[in-house]
Parts: sequence; C-alpha cells; structure tokens
Amino acid sequence: MFNSADRVAISMLCAEYDIPLAWALGVAEVESAGRAFWTVDGERRPAINLEGHYFYRNLPESKRSRAVSLGLAHPKAGKTKVPSTYRGRYEMLYRWMDIDPGAALKSISMGVGQVMGEHYDFLGYASPQDMWVRANVSLAGQVELMLGFIEMSDGLMQAIEDRDWHKFARLYNGPAYRRNSYAAKIERAVKKYERDPRSRDEFDLREEVRSINKLGFETVQAFQSAHGLDPDGIIGPITREAIEKALEDNVKPKKAGAKAAAGTAAAGATTVAVVTEVSGAFDHMRVVLDYLQSLGEYGQAIALVGASSVILGVTTYVIYKRAQTA
Repeated sequence: MFNSADRVAISMLCAEYDIPLAWALGVAEVESAGRAFWTVDGERRPAINLEGHYFYRNLPESKRSRAVSLGLAHPKAGKTKVPSTYRGRYEMLYRWMDIDPGAALKSISMGVGQVMGEHYDFLGYASPQDMWVRANVSLAGQVELMLGFIEMSDGLMQAIEDRDWHKFARLYNGPAYRRNSYAAKIERAVKKYERDPRSRDEFDLREEVRSINKLGFETVQAFQSAHGLDPDGIIGPITREAIEKALEDNVKPKKAGAKAAAGTAAAGATTVAVVTEVSGAFDHMRVVLDYLQSLGEYGQAIALVGASSVILGVTTYVIYKRAQTA
C-alpha cells in the first residue's frame, strides 16, 4: 500500500517513462500487493520470489548437481519448493548465494514489480548485484526497474496503448499467464486506479475473502495457520500465492475432524484460556480492521457488518486448535 509521498514519487517516474500511473499501480498491486519491502529479522528487505528452474539454468554445469541434491534447483519449473514465509525465502536465497551469488540474484524476481534479476544487462546494469543494490535502496529504485522493463521490452508499451490485457500479461508475466488469470487481474487493477488513482486498496479484498470461504475457512488466520503461514490476518503476496495454489488443488479442511474438534473443545477448554488466546488472535486482526476503517465509509461498513463474523470465526478457530493439542 502506497502513502501520498510514494504516489507522488511513482507519478513523477511514470511521467518520465511516459507510462500511465494507473498501469504502474496496477502492475505493482498484482505483482507484490503493493509491498515493496518486507521486514525480515528486523531488517527491511525487498519483496522477492525464487525460481528454482532459473537457478538451475543460470548455474554453471559444475554446480548444478549440488544445487539439485540440496533441493535448491531443478531443470523444470515448479519442481523446487519455495518457502511460504518472508524469512524462509531469504534463507533460501542465502543458500543459493553460498553456491553462486550471481546465479542466485539472476534467478529471483525482486521489488514491487517483481522484475527478474537476469534482466540486469537489458536494464543497463553492470551485474545482477548492481541491480539488486538498486532494489534495496528505495521504492523509487524498484519502480524504476519495473518501468524500465516495461519501456524497453518489445511490445509492452504498445500493449498499454492498445489496452491489450492478454498481450501485456503474456509479455510481462510469461507464457503461463493464463494459469493465474493474470490478464484479468491486471485489467481489474488498472481500471480501479483509473477510476480513483488515490485508491488505498492493495487488492480486491472481497475476492480473496470469498476464495478463502470457498475453500472452507471462516477467517484469513484459519487459512494461514492450516497452510503453514504466519497467521497475521493480512492477505499479502505469500498468502495470495497460497490461496491460488489451494484453489488449483481444491484443498479443503476436513469437515468431520473440525466438527469433532469443536465438540471436544466445548467440553474441555477453560474460558480463561480461550479468552486469552482469542485476545492474542485479535492483536493480529486489529491490523485488518484498522485497514478497513481507513478506507472510509465503504471500509467501515465492511468492518461493522463483518465484526460479529470475525469474532465468531476467531473464537471457533482458537477452540478448535486447543482441542487439537489437548
């Protein structure tokens, strides 16, 4: 989510590159949920994703077998397990860098626009390390990477002019863009910012929440906990990835087990313990509620209408977890 100062900086860069602001904001939203930096062990780090098949390709042949044996690379896309936490992703990056720093940085997508490091030469950098330094400096540096890639790539500027969502998606995201409905996401995000460039929505929360409900979970935190994510109640880029994968795999919680656990918890959990855990859970949920309140009348309406459901959902989930560990 960008504040006013961020938007001014992005707007100035868009004018320099002759790229519409709504497109820059839309791409940033879809690629990184508008989060340029993560907090990892108390330090600010650029948002990243790791591509194991890129790492395999970028490694010298002499180093590939070691990377594959450690589960850090694979010749085929999607065969390398990528951690589902910010810290986990950086730990994996550091393991890559122990093997080959240059190949490691070529094989990650970085920053708010998730531009691949192997494009460093194309973007005018002397090395992937230089490009990485630029991504670490500031949001503006990351936006420059994104806008520079759009400006210099054959066909992307024309796709923007023609409002050809599918062409843009294919050239920016790759040939597998249809699998994640990338074109539809870009179209929706760009049109939203065209209607209101000051919009503070990081993404369409309603759609994500509907997806979580469709998968059988009452709250964001319940979904996150079940999928090994940090249960912070915030739908960031990693949670979005998990939602998309779960929808593809049609993963659902075991309803029978949940019912049995609810009955066990009702009989055995103490009121004081449950209240304590629910209170802790709401420390995370307040982030979401505060965010909704900041959206004005629309967000406040969502917060008010959903408050009782959130309370019920979090309480039920805490009781369920206590039953599982009893």
